[in-house]
Amino acid sequence: HDISIFDNRDQAGQGKKDKKQSLFDVLDIVAKHDAYKQERVLVVDDESFCLTASKQVLKSLGFNDDFQVDCCISGEDAIKDIRQAYQRGYRYRLIMMDFNMDGMNGMKATSLIRELFVEEFRLVREEQPKIVGVTGHVLDKFAQ
Repeated sequence: HDISIFDNRDQAGQGKKDKKQSLFDVLDIVAKHDAYKQERVLVVDDESFCLTASKQVLKSLGFNDDFQVDCCISGEDAIKDIRQAYQRGYRYRLIMMDFNMDGMNGMKATSLIRELFVEEFRLVREEQPKIVGVTGHVLDKFAQ
């Protein structure tokens, strides 16, 4: 898996990708910060194998997959789950978002999630979770 950080800063939803790193490098950095372990992680992927693999990697880094890692299979479900979690007082520190899903893709979901945090929950950027884009594709068009 390669990883890029979705960083939608404008209202038009244009994505800006920061530097590309391996998934394990990013998760290792996250695991070293205890603050991340105290909050929830949301994994969004329409492939059950990828969801399972992501949960296993997070578990090996010290995350408790029963209480700290939530999973959903679409961008639409992610928006619904985030809304429900925040209404119940839960906070996501990290969202791992698949780039290429049926229906709403990861870029569109990320844009709508950013809007949700601003419009509905009134969170400034620093209060919002990091959203990390993940893809299993190794084609050049996905690496750009």
